[in-house]
Amino acid sequence: NGMALIEQEIEGAETTIIEMGRDQSRWENYYLDAAEGDFDIIIGGNWEASPTFEKVIEQFPDKKFINFDWDVPPSFENTYGMFYKANELGYLTGLVAGLVTKTELPYSDPSKNIIGAIGGMEFAGINDFLYGYIQGAQAVNPEVKVFIAYANNFGDPGKGKEIALNQYGNGADIIFHAAGGTGNGLFDAAVEAERYALGVDADQALLFANDPEKQEKILTSGTKNIDLAILKAVQRHLDGTLPYGELEILGIAEEGVGLARNDIYNALPQDLRAIVDEFEQKVI
Repeated sequence: NGMALIEQEIEGAETTIIEMGRDQSRWENYYLDAAEGDFDIIIGGNWEASPTFEKVIEQFPDKKFINFDWDVPPSFENTYGMFYKANELGYLTGLVAGLVTKTELPYSDPSKNIIGAIGGMEFAGINDFLYGYIQGAQAVNPEVKVFIAYANNFGDPGKGKEIALNQYGNGADIIFHAAGGTGNGLFDAAVEAERYALGVDADQALLFANDPEKQEKILTSGTKNIDLAILKAVQRHLDGTLPYGELEILGIAEEGVGLARNDIYNALPQDLRAIVDEFEQKVI
């Protein structure tokens, strides 16, 4: 999406997308092909691929590189790094959860005042999401109870569904996940339990355009706006203002993270959405 925005918004821009696949032994060759090509900027990254990316970057000091999603400062002066404030993303989803659980809605029970969350594994990067989620919920609902569970896996939807059904069964109205593919099981559980869910990273309701029963349960998602961040980085490169050699961590104020304000979210009561907007402005 970021590459599409570059072509839409920057006159004369040409982009090429190289799909590296999941075979990590081939990643270095893909990065080498890009670095040796006739490109002004090479964009790549994420936590798995970044060490390989940097190994190649070191060999091309005259090229410009953008790492779009890694929390480690660049090792080289020709590289700009971006990361995202997962705690602020979690905070926004927590606001929604804390408000929904005390509101009379088709799939919530205000008498219980319980929400849940699923983490893929228990480490700092995932806890950023979850601590923000807890704080957001408590900001608008100080008495809310929050279930937290870790799946110890990012690719097991069955485990995600099992954890979610347990949390729903113990009274949670709405569950957020920061669990990758494991989190897809949450959405199956939301349908089965007739409760709400919250997605992560992208507008996950879009995954289920052909399944309206599931889609209506995903009230919103906390989003990393990587597409917009990539566009802004390239625009700043052209302006000569992109701080190569540095890592910038993008939050709500920088439009690096946000909420999916889609038709499902916009169907929530206006007063609820106004409170979310108010607290979002406080963060900014």
